[in-house]
Amino acid sequence: MRTVLAAFFSGLAGSLGLGGGGVLVLYLVLALGMPQLKAQGINLLFFIPCAALSSIVYSFKKLIDWKTVLLFAAGGLPGVLLGSLAIGHMGSGIPGKIFGGFLLLTGIREHIQERTLFLNGTIAEESWFDDDVTPQLFKDELMADSGDITVW
Repeated sequence: MRTVLAAFFSGLAGSLGLGGGGVLVLYLVLALGMPQLKAQGINLLFFIPCAALSSIVYSFKKLIDWKTVLLFAAGGLPGVLLGSLAIGHMGSGIPGKIFGGFLLLTGIREHIQERTLFLNGTIAEESWFDDDVTPQLFKDELMADSGDITVW
């Protein structure tokens, strides 16, 4: 039953933009008693194939700016190496506390920060669902009335 609940909350967190990996790591550590570093490693095992497949699909659709990817990789790879060395010198409880603090700060920031998203024009040349509603039409219909909006 706990596994079903963890899967449900991972999916819920993923649909809200938090990322199901955060819930997966928390479940593995808190419910199963797994060490923090091992839980993060398992999380990466699930993430890497999904990221690789997405990269291939988006690359074929020419949606990846490879110059930007190389720029971020040039800064990210040294950061990964330094972080790995630093974690190797820490006690087993410190990475968990850092990770938990990061999740907490991210959650607080999401609740405090007010954002407005304006959608104009087309999102993509093709639609998987053959949907003729453009972002501008959606915004116009949304703003045409007043009152609460129920999302289901």
